[in-house]
Order: sequence, then C-alpha cells, then structure tokens
Amino acid sequence: MQKDFLCFDYSFVPNSRFIFNGLAETGYSVDIVDEKTYESFDYAEDYRFIILYLHEYYTISLTDQIIERYPNAKLIQHDDTDFVDVQSWSNRQPDLVMQRELVDDTRSPWDCPILPHHFPMPSMYSKNTEKENDIFFYGTMTNNRRFPVVKKLWELYKGELSHLKWDMVVTAANERTPEEYKKAINNCKVGIHCFGNSYDSWRIWELASCGVCTIMPESPLLSISPEHNHYDEYLRCDDNFDNIKEVIEDALSNNKWKEMGKKSFAAYNENHTPERCFDIYLENLKSVFPELEYIRHIP
Repeated sequence: MQKDFLCFDYSFVPNSRFIFNGLAETGYSVDIVDEKTYESFDYAEDYRFIILYLHEYYTISLTDQIIERYPNAKLIQHDDTDFVDVQSWSNRQPDLVMQRELVDDTRSPWDCPILPHHFPMPSMYSKNTEKENDIFFYGTMTNNRRFPVVKKLWELYKGELSHLKWDMVVTAANERTPEEYKKAINNCKVGIHCFGNSYDSWRIWELASCGVCTIMPESPLLSISPEHNHYDEYLRCDDNFDNIKEVIEDALSNNKWKEMGKKSFAAYNENHTPERCFDIYLENLKSVFPELEYIRHIP
C-alpha cells in the first residue's frame, strides 16, 4: 500500500508535530515516527513524500537507510532549527527544503527549492487582564548576543526610565518560569524582544497573541516578508538597541502602545495562529508539488 507522507519527527517538539498532524487532519495518509519509534515502526510499502526533520547524530544513518527504500518518494527537509544556512541531514538531495530561519543570504548545499515556513506558536492570551506594567522584558541567557542588550535595559531600568513600571526578569540558560511568564506577558503594555538563538522566536508570537506593543530590531526573516506571511506590526529599534530609550518613550506617548498592540493582536489572529501557519505551509508544499491538490483521501 502506498501512503502520502512519512514524517520523521521529534516526540518532544509540539510545533513540528502540529504541522505533521495537520497533514493527516487535512485528509492525507500520514505516518509519523520519532526518535522513540523510528527503529521499530512498521513502515508502509511505499510513500509519495518523506519529510525529514529528525536529525540527531545517532538517527541519520538509519533514516538514510529508510529513505533509500523509497527511491520514488519526494524528499522534503523540514528545518525548524535555529540555523540560517540549510543543513545536510541525508545522503540524498532533498526535492524541497522548508527553512524556518530563511533569510536573503541563506546558503545551501543542495540544488533544490528553498521556501520559508513560519514557526507555529499557540496564543498565550488571557482575557480580562489589565495592562498594569509599562515595560516587559524576560531574558533567558541562552545566547551571548543578549548580554549587551540586557546591560542597556538594566541601566534604563535603574536610571533614566526608572519612573516607569518595569517587569524585568533575567534568568540563566537552564531556568524557566512559564506560569509567571504567561501572567507577565498579558500584564504589559510594551514588550521588548531581543533575538537570541533564532530570528523566528517564540517571544514574537507570544507577545502578538497577547496584544502587546512589541519593540525589536527589524526581522530579516523571509517568512514574514511581504512576499510571504507578512508581519510588520511592531516598533523597530536599532540592531544594537542604541535608540531603545527613544523607542520606548515614543511607544508610551499618546497611547501609541495601545494602537500597536491592537494591530499586533489582530495580525496574529488573522494570519499567524498555528492553524493559519499550517495552511500557508501546505500552500507552499503545493506550489512545488501540485499533485498534493488531488491526492487527499477525504470521503
């Protein structure tokens, strides 16, 4: 029996699993295997498409062997990692790469189409929450490029902008405060975001989903460029945050934060929910593989 998709995934990554489950919910026949099941799974006789996301050093040799069983299947490399450049996870050249961190100068070892895809992030919105705090910044120090930004924000918090109401928490790389964070992100007027390990950060979509006025540098992501799933409902600051004081003051003047927060909230709910991100993901697949329009198994 031939099935439509074989997806190599991780058991602990909800964002990619949402996309792969979406394929099945849309009417395609889908097998999903992960690092716990890929060695013992009872694979179908044939597949039309293989999506390769699982890529640990200990999995690649076996996933390569499995891919070789299906020479006629189209291979899609699904990249939800933090790399700007396309990686190599298989001996076989992909027919398509879906690259989360795709930017203008992304390099690839493969001669195949590369399309951007948007990280699907569920809403963190809580109803009836007052915007009590002026400034929100929660920074987990997972990347050295955050240190200069944290230093500047701390100086403003203790100095020239100390009259504002801040909710500023900085934690070590292995520390998380999810419940405190969810409350904080709904309580703030202005949220400051600093790119850390990736450009398509969870923080962007969490802030937007809560109707927060976001301040961050210009994003280089092609996935949110005008040609794709456009998002520009945020206030820009310099890449090095040198003008962050002026941007904060501008955001808090004349309720500008409220106007931008409403725009970001509307943009998220119209175009950037996980469901909408999946729709666009599938549209991108169909742009390269038009046969996907006709092979769904819907009664």
